[in-house]
Formats: sequence, structure tokens, C-alpha cells
Amino acid sequence: MKKISSVVLLVLLQPVVAHAGNDFPTVDRVNYVLDCMDRHGEQSIENLLGCSCTIDAIAGKMKYEKYSDAKTYEEYKDTPGDKGDTFRTNEKVKAVYNKLKELEAEAESHCFVKRITPKAKTDAAAAPESNKAAQPTK
Repeated sequence: MKKISSVVLLVLLQPVVAHAGNDFPTVDRVNYVLDCMDRHGEQSIENLLGCSCTIDAIAGKMKYEKYSDAKTYEEYKDTPGDKGDTFRTNEKVKAVYNKLKELEAEAESHCFVKRITPKAKTDAAAAPESNKAAQPTK
């Protein structure tokens, strides 16, 4: 009977244990993925998968509270004057931000996030135009 109770308890606690390691809210994951895809040039399935993989890897190595602190620092570090000084002079938060950037670079290299530069995207869009010019007119 004791063995069955242990198994039942383990099964009942499984969702709680799984949730404890996944403390990033869905909206923050979605925002990260959308921003990531924008940074990498386009909303494509390749970028969706790579960016989703990246935030999952970050979430596996950083608590949400630290992630939130780092994203707040990123958003406000360039604010001019005294208001921005609060962020720029906070060495602890700056260190957390640097750790996030480190984890992000590591995760992106692991997740194979497609990198499209704006110039490469423009060149690809211009290519059909140059082909049209090369074709003889009727």
C-alpha cells in the first residue's frame, strides 16, 4: 500500500515539478520569439523554430526574475539623465544582462538561428528586377 501511495503522489506532483523549471510566462516567450525573428530579418518557420529554441534554452539556464531584470535593463539603459543613470550604475543588473547576452549567443549558435542582414534581404529582393532587365523585350 505504501508503494502505491508513493507512486500516486509522484504522479500527482509531476505537473508541479515540471512547472517549477518553467517559470517564464507564455507572453514573455512569445515577445522574445517575435523580437528575435525581427532581429533576424523575417518571420519564417526557420526563425520561429530557432528563436523558440533559443528562449527555451535561456529559460533552462536562467530564472525568470533574472531574465526580467536583464530585459528591463536592456530597455532603459540608454535613457538619458538621472532616470537612465539608475540603470547604468547598477552593476548587479548589468552583470545579469551580460549573462543573458552570453546565454543568448550560446543558445543561438546551438539552435541555428537564421541570420539575414538587411543588405542580404535587399539584394535578394532586387535580384528579380535585374533578371527582368536582362530579358529581351518583345
